[in-house]
Amino acid sequence: MRILVITNMTVMIDTMVLSFGITNPKDSGLDEELREKVRSSIFLIKNSGDNIAISSITWLELLRCLDKKQEKKCKSLLGNKIRIEGVDGRVAEKAVNLISEIQKSPDFCNKCLIPKKRENCKHCGLPTAGLSRINDLIIIATAEVNSDIKELYTYDEPMIKLQQYIKNCKISKPPSCDGPLFEDERRLDKKVISIKR
Repeated sequence: MRILVITNMTVMIDTMVLSFGITNPKDSGLDEELREKVRSSIFLIKNSGDNIAISSITWLELLRCLDKKQEKKCKSLLGNKIRIEGVDGRVAEKAVNLISEIQKSPDFCNKCLIPKKRENCKHCGLPTAGLSRINDLIIIATAEVNSDIKELYTYDEPMIKLQQYIKNCKISKPPSCDGPLFEDERRLDKKVISIKR
C-alpha cells in the first residue's frame, strides 16, 4: 500500500517535468533514469489535483517540440489541471533582479549565468546554453512573484542551485513516485488518502 498526501498548495512545474508528464513511460528509447523521471512526473501531475501552474515560457518551450498526439494530450491538461501564468512587469523585474544577483556571485558565470562547477549534458556532452538560463530565470521569477505557488519542480540542477536567491518558493526535484510523495511536514492543507498498487 502506498500513502499519498494531496495538498491544496499550488505547485509550478518546469518544461522538463511537463514534457516527461506527457511521455509514454513504456517508450523503449528511455533508459532507467529517464523512465523514473517520466513515471514520477506523470504521478505528480495526476495527483496534484488542479493545483499546478506553468509559466508561459514553459508553454512556449514545450509547444515548439511536441508532435500532434503530445500537443493534444498537453492541451487537454490545460484548464482542467494546469493553469498558465503569464510574464508581466513583476516577473520581468524579478528576473532582472535575479540576473543582477547571479552576476555578482563567484559561483556563476556572469555572462551565461551557468554555475561554474557543473557537469555537461549526460546525453550529448555539451554545456547548457546561456539562453536557456534566461528562460529558466523567467520561470523561477514567475513562481517567486505568485504568492500561491510554494514549490517549483524541476530536474534542472542549475535551476535548483538558484534556490539561494529565492525566498517565497522552494525549488526542488519532483518526489520519486516510488518513495514518499508530499510527505514534508511543512506542507499546507494536507489530506491523506490510501492508494493500493
